[in-house]
Amino acid sequence: MTAPQHFFVSFTASLLGATVLAVTAIVFQDWLGEHGVPAPLLALGLFITAHLLIRWYFQHFVSIRCKHCQQKNCYAIPGRSDRFRCEVCGADS
Repeated sequence: MTAPQHFFVSFTASLLGATVLAVTAIVFQDWLGEHGVPAPLLALGLFITAHLLIRWYFQHFVSIRCKHCQQKNCYAIPGRSDRFRCEVCGADS
């Protein structure tokens, strides 16, 4: 996976996953209402939390292929947007 593919997949996966959780909360709003939980507020919280957690997962655990040594060991550099460092050769991608 290249850096642009990594960004596209992580962004779309986080939006889709967050949307699925938010819609699930809305579908079960009657049941949640019976238990005193406001479904719209829960849906918003689930959407934001799921989006951030899925993006974090991709940043820390999904690697890309290094341009220099062709091994799939490049992980995101903390604090840098869409910058990756290879753990084998140390090159930035």
